[in-house]
Amino acid sequence: NAAGCGLFGEFMEMDMDRQLDIIELNDKALTAFCHGLYGSEKFDVARQLIEALCQFLSLFMGAMLARVLFESMLARVCGATASEARMNLVIIYCLSLMGLIDIISNLCPIELAVIWFLPAFVALVAWQARTFLGVNAFKQGQYIAFALLCLIILPVVIGFLLHLIVTSV
Repeated sequence: NAAGCGLFGEFMEMDMDRQLDIIELNDKALTAFCHGLYGSEKFDVARQLIEALCQFLSLFMGAMLARVLFESMLARVCGATASEARMNLVIIYCLSLMGLIDIISNLCPIELAVIWFLPAFVALVAWQARTFLGVNAFKQGQYIAFALLCLIILPVVIGFLLHLIVTSV
């Protein structure tokens, strides 16, 4: 542990009272840490399930809409020559990263400003995918605007709207 308290040696040769003191210290420290981190609010399982469902639905609906938009408009807007499989791969990869950002933000019990910048990594991935998708060199600006709209903004807006609907009920 990090309390500067510990034992080293053969289990049966160490003092049992000292071992029990260390176990008690570890248990109390972890319990105090969790109370300090998560506060004393009661955990609402139903509320957490609803939040998780909203996050899942926002990513699922975002993926379906992004797929429709990519398949119907990517070639016209950006001059992309990618196959449907390549488009789907980029969409799933980027939206999986958005889901990972949701998981990270849910695991942090406090608001961290750095989490709000993580979608910039998704934007970077989308930017790097421009060659994979065969985007016309003269339409790269249009591509990144289109990709940001489909892969970041759309799922965030859907999640926000679902959250509003759920909290108003």
